[in-house]
Order: sequence, then C-alpha cells, then structure tokens
Amino acid sequence: MPEHGYAVLPAFSYIFNSLNPGSINSPMVDEESGRFIYYFMAFGASIRGYAHMRKAVTVDGTHLSGKTMRHGASSSKILRPLSSTNQSSTKAYTLEEFNEYFNALKERCPSTAACLEHEVEFEKWSWAHFSDNRFNVMTSNIAESLNSMLRDEREYPVVTIFNLIAHKFGEIFRKRYAEVKNSKTTFVPVAEMILRENMTKGDKLYANNINGSTDGFAMLGYGHSVKVNLLRWSRSCRKYDLVKLPCAHAMVTLRLKHGNEYDTSIYNYSSQIYSKESYLLAYLEPICAAPLESEWSVA
Repeated sequence: MPEHGYAVLPAFSYIFNSLNPGSINSPMVDEESGRFIYYFMAFGASIRGYAHMRKAVTVDGTHLSGKTMRHGASSSKILRPLSSTNQSSTKAYTLEEFNEYFNALKERCPSTAACLEHEVEFEKWSWAHFSDNRFNVMTSNIAESLNSMLRDEREYPVVTIFNLIAHKFGEIFRKRYAEVKNSKTTFVPVAEMILRENMTKGDKLYANNINGSTDGFAMLGYGHSVKVNLLRWSRSCRKYDLVKLPCAHAMVTLRLKHGNEYDTSIYNYSSQIYSKESYLLAYLEPICAAPLESEWSVA
C-alpha cells in the first residue's frame, strides 16, 4: 500500500546510510496533516566526490517551487523565445558582443528582451554578465537525462524508486570510473577534444608580444584583436577566464612561449578539475542499494 511505502522511509534511510556512510536522507511531511511532501536524498559518495568536480548545479524547472517558481514557470515563455530568436546573446563572452546581440533581440522581440533584462536579470542567463566559472554549462540536459532514465519507475512504491536511483547511480559511478581509468590521456576525453580543437584554431592566428614579457601577448585573427595574460589566466575575449581551458588565443601565446612542443605545457595552464586524477576521485566511492525490506534490521 502507498501508506506503507511512506511509513518505512525512515527505516529505509537508516539502512541506506549504514551502507553509504555520510549520506543525507530526510523525509519531509506537512506539520498539520502529516502527509508526505518530498524526500531529500544525497549520496555520501556524491557529496565527497563533488569536491573534485566542476561546481555546476542543474535545477530541473519542472519541479521548482517557492521563491524560484517564477523563473521556472517563465522558462517556456521567455527562454524559448530567446533560444529561437537569438541564442548568441546567451553565449556571448564579452559585454561588447553581448550588447550587439541583445540590441538585435530588442528589435525583434522587445517584450522578451525587457523581461530578460528587468525581471530575470542578465546574471542568471548571460555568460558575459557572470563573474565566476561557467564551465561551458548552460543546459538542463543532466536533469532531463535523469527524468528519462526513471520514466518507467515513477509508478513504483516510493522506497523502490529511491533504491533504484541508488542502484542506477552506482552503475554509472562504476562505468565512469572504469572509462576514465582506462583512458590514455592526461585530461578527460571531452577536455582533450576542446584543447586539440583550440590548438588547431590557434594555428591560424598571429601573435605579438605587447610588453616584452613572456606572458602578455596580443592576437590578431578571425576579425578580432585579443589580449592574453598567461600569469593571470585571463584574456579579453573571456573564454579562458570562464572555461579554464586555453582557448585558441591562449594556444598561440603558449606556442610562442614554449615552442613547437608547447602541447605538453597546455595542462599547466588548464584547470586541474578536468584532469583524469580529479575525475577518478569524483567517482572513486561506490553507491550501494539497500537490500529487500524483509532483510532489514533496524536497531
């Protein structure tokens, strides 16, 4: 019965935490009616592994409530027009580039532009107005993948659902760990691909040493002039600043500084969050599903 499933959540939490130390499980109920509201679950392995991962958090708007409901509810009315009208303003790195695209959006869809500027605010969706690390993440695909993975299990008893989540994430952790461990690269494959693509693009740029040092350069190419400072990990196009991987402009400076063998130095100018070692630590610990209820022993 459904009532039984909710009633045994505290016992399930006890069993699960004994198998997965450091996990956080919290059933939330309405204080007046005593009815189940939601169940918060965080795996200990995920909490500890997160210290070694990119600090990117994905929120699935379908389930938003409270103070954030406004932005979740408006996503279909505001963010979709932005995507279909002009996605370039979202992904522009510099304020100059952003303003150019956003002004074009104002002309085509003034009501959407006004809402994005005054209600949603630029900092919540624009790379150019974000001061921290974006890590090139701007979608909710992670949350959507989880929803798709659990589509058939949504009608199961609540304890079974959470145990299946633990089981599937345990499988994902084992698979990811094995894939990264068996790779022959210094960084994870997706980061290696970005670095190699940027190296190829950098071959088409011209660089000039602007201050006589080996760390400050000006670049010309692709119709733009860009300044790069290797010591500060910064460039005027801001891609290096936000993604923490050398862009095409930074690749040119590394080639001038280290010669034709500069490909061995690119990792020293990249965030180690992309390294193979970091990912192995992120997926190091197992996630264990709880046994059948008949096998539980709660003290």
